[in-house]
Amino acid sequence: MTHTIRTPSCLPAGLSRRDILRAMGAGALALSPFGQAAQALAAESADNNRILVILELSGGNDGLNTLVPYGDDAYYRHRPKIGIKPE
Repeated sequence: MTHTIRTPSCLPAGLSRRDILRAMGAGALALSPFGQAAQALAAESADNNRILVILELSGGNDGLNTLVPYGDDAYYRHRPKIGIKPE
């Protein structure tokens, strides 16, 4: 005999717990001093038309392969097979 446990959903259709947590996090960040400072910096830098986009994907990427320290010999000693060589 198989029993399926079903929990009632009290969330509106199309809204998940993850969506609620994401909205709460964004709201907390916007109200924090860091969020206000980021908004002020964004407003100041809007005139120079320079954009920095950082995309973080899961799987195999770390800070040393995002911004490669080409001039650091320790990088190549610790990563002899995967160290990215300068072009």
